[in-house]
Amino acid sequence: MSVRCWWVDGVKLLVLTAVVVLCCPRSSAFGQACAHGVIATSQASGDWKAPTTWDIPGYPDNDGGQAGYCVVINTGHTVTLDGDEVSIDGLEIAEEGGLRIGSAISGTLIVESGGGIVTRGTIEMARDSRITAFGGTGVTINEGGKYIPDRVITELNTAVLATNQVEMTWTWPGEDQMLLADQMQVLVSGDFVMNGQDWNDCPDCTCEVPPSGRTGLDRGGKTPPILRGLTQSRAKQLVDGTGPIPLVDINGSLRLICAARIELLCRSAEIRLAGDFDNRSRFPRFFHWEAGQLVLDGSGPQTFEVGGFDLASTVEGFYTVDNLPPYDLFPHTNFSEGTVQIAGTGRTVTFTNQYANAYQAGPCNEALYVDQFDLEPGASIHLDNVNIYRNWFRGSATDVGTDGCAGFFDVDTPDIPGRCGHLIPTVSQWGLSALTLLLVIAGSILVLRRRVPAAA
Repeated sequence: MSVRCWWVDGVKLLVLTAVVVLCCPRSSAFGQACAHGVIATSQASGDWKAPTTWDIPGYPDNDGGQAGYCVVINTGHTVTLDGDEVSIDGLEIAEEGGLRIGSAISGTLIVESGGGIVTRGTIEMARDSRITAFGGTGVTINEGGKYIPDRVITELNTAVLATNQVEMTWTWPGEDQMLLADQMQVLVSGDFVMNGQDWNDCPDCTCEVPPSGRTGLDRGGKTPPILRGLTQSRAKQLVDGTGPIPLVDINGSLRLICAARIELLCRSAEIRLAGDFDNRSRFPRFFHWEAGQLVLDGSGPQTFEVGGFDLASTVEGFYTVDNLPPYDLFPHTNFSEGTVQIAGTGRTVTFTNQYANAYQAGPCNEALYVDQFDLEPGASIHLDNVNIYRNWFRGSATDVGTDGCAGFFDVDTPDIPGRCGHLIPTVSQWGLSALTLLLVIAGSILVLRRRVPAAA
């Protein structure tokens, strides 16, 4: 496990204006984050420090003379925390409840440690706001819960969520469960888990028709957990000269269970990972990492679970309607990624296929398709009976080790532009557009040939 600096004590974070600090362990189940302590429950929407907001005298703040507050924000209530530091023991937000942090610039930030959030409602982060939640199981966003930026689009959002673990479950269709814009960051000292088992109603996620009888098109009005990154060009700003600001910086592993929707639609959208890339998703149609970057920079050995169907050195490896999993009858990106970078001296990553994703486990049944593969000097990779197909490669082939049927191949594909806020067309859309264009060109040539008189 590596230790990572997130500039928590640096100049960048000294300008942050609002913080919620949480200080007690808890279960991830809703209703248990505040199983002990002094429970403060919202009675109406309003300012955090307004006495009319809560069912207690004053307002909940461990630094205000009463320790051990756990806060419950009720359905239909939105509580606003502006320019202040508040320390509590736990936080639960009910469905359609909300917490809005940092809509005004004022106050002084003092960073403390804590932990314990379960939300089915909305956490809305503005400008330089910050949530620190260490201890217990960190932050759980489930059953329609959301973590999103505020709606003030004229200001640069540099909000930070720092915690020891994030777990996300299903949400509602059309919602942004975790939306990170501009320079927003999520800093996780442990694992980041996207668990779609409850969405699928199928314990091992392999059944075409779940036990409830719902099909792949209908999961009872639910959708898998969503992580969406919409950074703009200014998110490439350097911090302390170290490089672009990552959207998500994970000191543990990134675990995708059953089904997870990831949308990294800009080349500046970066996830840094010190642990394993543990992809156990069986639904590639939800995977949209075509333009984003994954930087593997653990201090110890790391494992990358490949998930794409091995279609050899073809463009279909990136966008395909063929060889669809029997439980996911949709065109998909085949778990392809925009950029994979192995960062620096001493880094070593093993690519393997231990789990059935788009096809099945076993030697060379699944592969990784990546637009750009960066292998920095001093880093190495090992391919354990899996193939990697890359459009661009920066590094030395001598640092690539292979076992069995493994290979590291070029594949000539169209360059994939990083487009912020727009989904890259699916195969069916791309194929229809290409066919239409070819028909138009062929028709134009035919018309011209008919109009040009034959040479004398």
